[in-house]
Amino acid sequence: MKEELEICVRAKESFNEVYKKMLNLGFHIQEDFILKDIYMVPNDISISLEFEITDHNILMSNGKNEIYIQDVKGVGTYIEMEQNNLLLKNNNGNNIEEMKNTLNSYNLNIDDNDYFVRKAADVLKSIL
Repeated sequence: MKEELEICVRAKESFNEVYKKMLNLGFHIQEDFILKDIYMVPNDISISLEFEITDHNILMSNGKNEIYIQDVKGVGTYIEMEQNNLLLKNNNGNNIEEMKNTLNSYNLNIDDNDYFVRKAADVLKSIL
């Protein structure tokens, strides 16, 4: 099974600001949902902890690309792009560099120092 590529960045603006910008760029809502993930930290890391991440996700599409905007409770807004679109037939790039270029072409206000942000790590840092 081939692993799908994905990038995830922190937005430097609120969820609502990113949402409005994407609408102005010609994107529309494709899906809108709340996601709850439960994470467990193993005992061998000097702490034992279970925590939940709740995020409001909107899958936005402009007919060419699909981009998720995520409001992660307690830590901020994230923008995620998967290599393969969920409902469109084309993809968002054949490799990580192409995906970065695609995302950057929309000039969203993002932290472009890290394209592989781990929301779970950010949430864990915020609760420790």
